[in-house]
Amino acid sequence: MEPSLSTLPPGVVDLIDRGYGFYYNTALGGVAAAAVGINSAPMLWNPGDSDVHLKIIKIRFGVVSGTVILAHIAYGIFANCGSQIGAGQPIVSHTLAAATNAKYGAGRVSKIRFAPATVTMTGGPAYWMPSGLNAGGAFAAGPLFSLVDPVNGEIVIPPGNAFFPFISNGALALTAAISVLALELPVSTAVV
Repeated sequence: MEPSLSTLPPGVVDLIDRGYGFYYNTALGGVAAAAVGINSAPMLWNPGDSDVHLKIIKIRFGVVSGTVILAHIAYGIFANCGSQIGAGQPIVSHTLAAATNAKYGAGRVSKIRFAPATVTMTGGPAYWMPSGLNAGGAFAAGPLFSLVDPVNGEIVIPPGNAFFPFISNGALALTAAISVLALELPVSTAVV
């Protein structure tokens, strides 16, 4: 048997082929990957009525610009944010963008509310964990490098919660194009 050339965990390629994989991509010009706060974006909100688990597979950061300050990319979580939006709700407003099915042309549509750049919340997401990726340094002058976190399904966001990649030091002012590959798996099957 020949070794697999895929860097994805076992079974993920099959789930993508069945239409359960989605890309959540910011604009090509990037977004401000700001420090955690009430306007943190991008946001992947798994609304309480979605009936899917969001299983993060891979997160990519394409650096557009940034100042030379040491910082790391981290992840935040906003727990118990339900499925309603508006005044008095945990998530007050957002500007959504459509996710793209990883099986291009597949009919399955994402149930996740993806806000690539604009979000307002009553409270900011809580710091959850570091990604292990450092974002400091002279980006334009330095060598080519990769900012990819192969999460491999170790992060699962159940319904009613939101996920945020952000910068640990707000002074960095990193602008990055961010892409998240994730699976949306039915809660009823208990497949996470």
